Amino acid sequence: MRVTGLVKTGEGKGKAMGSPTANLDVAVDLEPGVYAAWTHHLDTRLESVVCYGVRDPAGKQKFEVHILDYAGDLYGRELSVEIIGERLSGLQDLTHDEMVKKIESDIRLARAALKHYV
Repeated sequence: MRVTGLVKTGEGKGKAMGSPTANLDVAVDLEPGVYAAWTHHLDTRLESVVCYGVRDPAGKQKFEVHILDYAGDLYGRELSVEIIGERLSGLQDLTHDEMVKKIESDIRLARAALKHYV
């Protein structure tokens, strides 16, 4: 699956946990969870982790992309995100510290999965 959208302002929760996300306003038919992905930006393909299904304050499911090893301002930029393979994990209601550990685990899983899709 591949989606394209503009990066919009989120709630900053990912950034607070050390894993900032680019929030895209896109409609997808996807099971909620975490996925490995390639993000295409300015003719560059970047390793990424997608989290889909967490609800924003208005109750809408969010499509969030954490681009691995990337630092920069993407607000208002267009990104194309290609989800690779199967869902890595489901969504869970966790404490802050548990969530940080889960994100680290999901990143390891995504890196391993993306090695098969070079």
